Amino acid sequence: MRLFQHFSSINLRVAIPLGIVLLFALGFRLYGIAWDQGNILHPDEHAVLAAAWRIHLPDWPLSLTQLLDPQQSPLNPHFFSYGSLPFYLLKGTGSILSNFNESLADFDLRLVGRGMSAVFDTGTVLLIYLLGRRLYNHRTGLLAAIFAAFTVLSIQQAHFCTVDSMFTFFIVLTVLFSARVISNSSTHTLWAAVLIGLGLGLAIATKLTAVILLGVIVTAYALRCFNSQSDSITKSSFRPHYIKSSLKGLAIVVPVAIITIVVTEPYILIDWNEFVAQTGWVRDAVVTRASDLPWTRQFIDTAPFLYQIRHLSIWGMGLPLAIAAWAGLLFTLALAIKRHRKSELLLLSWIIPFFLIVGIMEVKFIRYVLPLVPFLCLVAALLFSTLYERLTGNWRHFIVGVIVLVVASSVFYSFAHASIYSKPHPVVQVTDWANTNVDKEETVAVEDWEHLLYLGPYQVVTLRLYDEDSPEKMEKIAEQLHDADYVIVFTNRAYGTIPRLTERYPLGSKYHELLFSGKLGFEMVYCATSYPSFLGVTFMDDTFTRSKLPVPEGMDMCSPGGIIINMGFADETFTVFDHPISMVFSKVTDLTQGEILDLLISNQ
Repeated sequence: MRLFQHFSSINLRVAIPLGIVLLFALGFRLYGIAWDQGNILHPDEHAVLAAAWRIHLPDWPLSLTQLLDPQQSPLNPHFFSYGSLPFYLLKGTGSILSNFNESLADFDLRLVGRGMSAVFDTGTVLLIYLLGRRLYNHRTGLLAAIFAAFTVLSIQQAHFCTVDSMFTFFIVLTVLFSARVISNSSTHTLWAAVLIGLGLGLAIATKLTAVILLGVIVTAYALRCFNSQSDSITKSSFRPHYIKSSLKGLAIVVPVAIITIVVTEPYILIDWNEFVAQTGWVRDAVVTRASDLPWTRQFIDTAPFLYQIRHLSIWGMGLPLAIAAWAGLLFTLALAIKRHRKSELLLLSWIIPFFLIVGIMEVKFIRYVLPLVPFLCLVAALLFSTLYERLTGNWRHFIVGVIVLVVASSVFYSFAHASIYSKPHPVVQVTDWANTNVDKEETVAVEDWEHLLYLGPYQVVTLRLYDEDSPEKMEKIAEQLHDADYVIVFTNRAYGTIPRLTERYPLGSKYHELLFSGKLGFEMVYCATSYPSFLGVTFMDDTFTRSKLPVPEGMDMCSPGGIIINMGFADETFTVFDHPISMVFSKVTDLTQGEILDLLISNQ
C-alpha cells in the first residue's frame, strides 16, 4: 500500500481537472494508432517487434539447460541495443490480448506496442503531477501535468512501438521515489529504498542510459543528511548520524536494482558476449559515430546542444512552451545556486547530467531528449507558480494570461499534430499512385535506404546515392536514370543530407538539384504530404532550404491552403516516419545516358 500513498491527499477539486488532463493525454496518444495503414515505417518499430517475435513462450516444463543456452532458449530476444523488458512486456501483453484477437500476437502486435507506449506516456503525465505536488504543491504539479499532456514530442513518440515512452516513465518514477528520501524522516526508509531500486532496475532494463539515475539517487540520499526543518541545505544543519542511514538505503537500492535487472533482462548475463558486442556497436554507431552509417550522416556538422535545443523547442514542444521551459530551467538553476533548496538540486541532478551526455552525442535523434521533457514541463510550471505566488494585482493577472497563452498554444499545436494521423501516410499515397498509374513495362527508380512498400508489377531499380562517389557510381546512376520512366523520392532522407556533404559527395551532391530543377528530364507529377494542421493553420517544415535545393516545380499541387507557418528545417526523424513529403517525377525529356552523365559530373 505504500506505493499508493502519493494518491492519498488528492482531493476532488484536484482530481477532477487532473482526470480531465489524463483523459486528454490518453486520447491524443491513442488517436490514429494505426496511422501507417498497416505498414511499419519506423525502423525502431521493426527492431522492437522483431525482438518480440523472436521470443517464444515455451511449453513447460522447460529444462534448465535449454533455458541457460542462449542459442536454444526461446526466451532470448537476441537483441540488446535496448533492454529486454519492453520485449517481454510486449510479447506477454500481445499473447494475453490474442485471446480476443489472434492478430494482436502477430502482425498487429505493433498496435499493442503503440497502445503500451500511449499508456506509459499518459502514466508519465500522472507521475510528473505527483512529483510536482511532492516537491512543491498541487498547483505546480497540475500545471506541469497540463504542459506534459500537450507536448507534441511526447504525443508523437507514444504513436510508435518503441521503448522511449516506457523509458521516460521509469525515469520519472525513479525520481519520484527518490524525492521521498530527501526528507530525513526515519519512516518508510526501507520501502523507499526498495521502490527506488525497483524503479532503477526497470529503467536500466528498458534502456542502459538509465544508469545516469545513480547520480540522482546518490544526490537524494546525500540531501537526506541535512535537517528537514528547511528545504534549503544552507539553512539546515548537517546530521552526520544520517550518513549511516543513507548508506543503508543505498545498500538496499543497489541489490534490488540488480535483482530487478537480472529478472527482467536475464540474457545480458546468459548471452554476455552478444550483449557486449551489440552494446559496443550502439556506442560506435550512435554515441561517437565511429561507425559511419548512412542514417547518421544527417548529423555531420551539426552543433552539439544547440541542435537538440532548436528542434525540441520549435518542433517537439512549440516555442511558447519551450520558452517557458528553458526560462524555468534557468530559474531553477538560479534557485539552486542562491538558496540550495533540496527540490531544485534533486531535479537538476537528473536534468543537467542527462542533457550534457545527450547533448555531446554525435547522433542527435530528437527522441533521445524525451526523458527531459517532463522535467522541463515541471520547471516551467515551477516558474509560473512562483511568479503567481509572489506577484499581486495586475502582474498576477498578466502571469495568468501568459499561462493561458502557453497552454492554449500547446493545445492548438497538439491538435494540429494529431491531424497527421487522420490522413493516409504520404508514402502509402505515393505507392498507391504508382501502383495505379505506372504500366508494368515501365521502370521506377527509387533511392536507397528508404523503407519501400510493395511496388510493382513494374521494374524497380535502386539509386545507390549513399555509396562513395566514383566515376563508376555516376555511370551506373546515369544508366538507371536513362532507363527509368519515373523517379520516386519517398522522404528527404537523401536530399536532406547528401547535398550538404559536398566534400564527401562532390559529384553525387548535385543529383537532387538537377532532378528538382528538371534538368535531368523529369518533372513532378504527384506529391503527397501530411503537414500538422488545425482550423486552417498549417505548420510546414522546409526540407529544401537547408540543403540549398530548388523547390521542385509542381509542389504547389500538394501545398495546403489557409494560413501557412513555415517553421524551417525539422529534424529528419521528426518527419520521415509519420509525415514526410513524398514525390513522384515522370520523364518528359528523353536524354541520352551520356547527356545525363555529363550533367551529373559537370562542375557547372
